[in-house]
Amino acid sequence: MKKQIAVLAFAILLLPFIPFMNASSAQGVSYAALHSVQFIGYAPATLVISYPYTTTVDSNVSSLSGGRYTYKEVTSSPYSTMSFSLNASDIYTVHFVIQYPVPESGNLSWTLNSPGYLPQTGDAFVNDSTSVALTFVAALLNPQTYPTADQIANATAAILINELIQQNALQQQEIHTIQSSTSFQDDLFTAFVTIALVIALVAIVLVRRIWTLPRR
Repeated sequence: MKKQIAVLAFAILLLPFIPFMNASSAQGVSYAALHSVQFIGYAPATLVISYPYTTTVDSNVSSLSGGRYTYKEVTSSPYSTMSFSLNASDIYTVHFVIQYPVPESGNLSWTLNSPGYLPQTGDAFVNDSTSVALTFVAALLNPQTYPTADQIANATAAILINELIQQNALQQQEIHTIQSSTSFQDDLFTAFVTIALVIALVAIVLVRRIWTLPRR
């Protein structure tokens, strides 16, 4: 995985130095190739390519970690569009090839729409070409998220409620401790009074008995 990432990063660094070119094959077929389009953005992103009308379109999408994608073609004249929805945080490579039965000249344009980024656009002019090949590399990251005002308020309220619950539990424990101590003191006082009353009664009985003894 690290080796693949290193190779891909090296390839991306080389892309800007590969120019847009026109050439002719042995059969006289003219083609144009553009390999210097790369993007950085947040997922999900949408790549939209606009090109002069043709019904012969071929595309291929690959991703470094198997990220999902969908695509949609809208064919119309004088320009058609191909949209690629790149749904995951991944590095996508989009190969796009269009062909014409006779040499065609026109303007190609593309836009990557990504959350948190301004639209990333580009264009190129194709001159007398029967085949055009483009390669796009899009490195998409997970978007940054920030809590909303409601989420902050709810989290703050939860913290305050939890603090109040803990304080209430401590107060209840202190009240229970005080009540237990007071109850013990009350019981001790009652026992002391009872013992004192018993001693007093015993003393009274003894005094009366001594008082009633016959005198000599």
